[in-house]
Amino acid sequence: MKIILIEQGSPEWIEFRKSHIGASEIGAIMGNNPYMSPYQVWLKKTGRITEEPVTESMKRGQEAEYEIRRRYIERSGKFVLPMVGTYYKWEIASSSFDGLSENHSHVFEAKSLGKNSYVNALENHIPQYYVDQCQWQMMVAGAKTCDWVAECIGHPDLSYTLLPNSEYQKKMLVEAKKFWDFVLNDTPPPLREDDYELVEDDDILFDLMQLYAQRKEEKRLAEELENSVKVEIEELLRGRNIQCRFGKIKSNVTNRRIDWQEVRRVYGIMEEDLELYTKVSKPFTKITLSNSQKIHL
Repeated sequence: MKIILIEQGSPEWIEFRKSHIGASEIGAIMGNNPYMSPYQVWLKKTGRITEEPVTESMKRGQEAEYEIRRRYIERSGKFVLPMVGTYYKWEIASSSFDGLSENHSHVFEAKSLGKNSYVNALENHIPQYYVDQCQWQMMVAGAKTCDWVAECIGHPDLSYTLLPNSEYQKKMLVEAKKFWDFVLNDTPPPLREDDYELVEDDDILFDLMQLYAQRKEEKRLAEELENSVKVEIEELLRGRNIQCRFGKIKSNVTNRRIDWQEVRRVYGIMEEDLELYTKVSKPFTKITLSNSQKIHL
């Protein structure tokens, strides 16, 4: 492995990522990441969309990573440090390690998970796109093991040890090189059903979207004005039904009704408990204009 002397999260690191395939991206390229597609990675690599700058949330994640690593070192006795490196056989393949041993034989990967993700990892092992990430890191470093460690507030750290799978690493490398051809040829990879194709230099579509946004805002302002007029009418009516030269106006009284859908959801509810599921209906005013157009307010 070739060590790259660069600080993770720095502008130089962000620039470095544009011309390399990192461990966090290989799961998407393999089609195993439900949150990122090959096309989305391609958009970043070709500069059509930019890498997100380091946000406060990312900084908190880095702080959590530091604490997970500290606890891991104390618990395991394995000393690891953050590091960036590229694969000696193909330098496009890179990894920004959360931790790597001095002799590069051991990888440490930290995650800070929500409760649902933590429970899923506890019961079903780690998701495949995280496995891809660990396998890629072991390939880049030539490591013999990878400890995947996850924290979740209120729960003990969860740890899995992964061993290198040379056949799968070869498969990842093949797919990564196919993907990189798409980048070099400036040709997008096949899109997934949930992908949004980036449309560039389409002035007609841009003008239509601007017009749509303008009309949507006009509608919002018109609805606000309509509601304010409605309030004035209701205050004038005070619950009366009236007619005038412009039409008729009917006001209803506030009623209570049983939300039977909620009752059906609860099996075996007692009759005296039905009051718990009683809702108050929304008052409304119906205006019938002289041209027979009806407006429900």
